[in-house]
Amino acid sequence: MLKVMQILSDTNIGGAGIWLSNFDKSYHRDQIELVVVLPRGAALRPLIQNARVIECDMAPDVSLDNNSTEVLKEIIKRERPDVVHTHGSLSGRLAARNAKVGALVVYTKHTLSEPVSGMKKLVHRLVDNYTCDVAIACSECAKKNLIQNGLSEKKITVIYNGCRTPAELTEEKKAELRKRCGVSKEDFVFVIVARLAPVKDHATFLRAAAAAKLERAKFLIVGGGPLEEELQATADKLGIAEQCIFTGQLPGAEQMYQIADVNCLSSVSENMPISLLEAMSAGLPSILSRVGGMEEVAVSGETALFFESGDDEQMAAHMRTLYSDRELARAMGRAGKARYKECFTLEKSTAEVEKIYMQRGKESED
Repeated sequence: MLKVMQILSDTNIGGAGIWLSNFDKSYHRDQIELVVVLPRGAALRPLIQNARVIECDMAPDVSLDNNSTEVLKEIIKRERPDVVHTHGSLSGRLAARNAKVGALVVYTKHTLSEPVSGMKKLVHRLVDNYTCDVAIACSECAKKNLIQNGLSEKKITVIYNGCRTPAELTEEKKAELRKRCGVSKEDFVFVIVARLAPVKDHATFLRAAAAAKLERAKFLIVGGGPLEEELQATADKLGIAEQCIFTGQLPGAEQMYQIADVNCLSSVSENMPISLLEAMSAGLPSILSRVGGMEEVAVSGETALFFESGDDEQMAAHMRTLYSDRELARAMGRAGKARYKECFTLEKSTAEVEKIYMQRGKESED
C-alpha cells in the first residue's frame, strides 16, 4: 500500500480544492492510503470523505511561511509518506525535503504566474528545482509558464484536469433548482461559475450582459468572494439587476449547469478551469475569454466562442448569437460533451496522477 500525503493551504474552495475533492472520490483505495493535510477551518474539510484528514496550524492561504514549514515537517516525519503532493504550498515542499523521509515530492501548478527574470528567476529556479521531483502542469500553457520561471522541463508532466460525469437531475429537481434561483424554464440562462475575485473579471461579463440587450435572458452568477457587493452594485448601475441572480457560494454548484443554456468565463487569467470541464460534461456551449489553457480545452467555433479578454462588446455579440440560434447552441453543447468524454474525464486524470505515484512504489520495491 502506497502512502500519499496531499497538502493544501487554501481555506476557500478554488480550483485546487475541487481537484482534491474529485481525487478523493476517484483514487484506488486498495492501492493508496491517502492523507490530506489542511489548515484548520478549511472549507474543503467536509468534502473529503475517503482520505484521512489532518487539520493543523499552518498559515491559511499562504504558500510560504516559516512556522508552517516546521509544522508540516513534523507531520511528514511522523506519517512517513511515500509521496508528498502539494498544491501551491512551497512550505509543504520545503517540509518534505527537510523531513528527509525519502518521499517523492510532487507539485501541481493550478494557476499561472507572472513571468520573472533576473535574480528573481534565479531564485525561482533554485528553489523550485530543489523542492520538487515532479511538477504536474494542468495544461501546456502551465508547462510553458513553469519553464519560463526556471523549472527544468525534465521534471514537468502535463496532466489535464478531469471532472466527474454529472448525474442527470430529474425534471422535478431541475424545477426546484430553477425556483430557488428565480429563473423559469422559458428563460435563456447564461451561467458563470467562478469565485467573485478580480482575476475572474465578472465586470466584463456584466457589461456584456447589459450590452447584449436580451429580454428573456437571465444571468446566473454562481460563487462567493470579496467582490460580491461591488458586482451587485455594478449590475444595478447597468440596469440589469432584475436579470442577474447572485447565488453566493453553493455546495454542488456544478448542478447549475443543468438549468442553464450557455456557460461563460470572462477571466483575465486561467490555467485549466474545472468549471469549464463541468459545463462541457453537462452539454453546455461556452463563451470564453482567450486566455491561458482554455483553448486547449474548448475548440473555437465547435464547442465554444472566444473573445479577447476584457472585450465586453465581443462577448455580448457571442451572447446574442447563441441566444438567437438555439440549434447552434445545442450543437456546440453536444460537441463539447463528446470532447469531455474523450479527453477530460475524472477517471483519465486520476489514472495519470496515480501512474506518477506508482512509479515511486516500483522504485521502493526495487
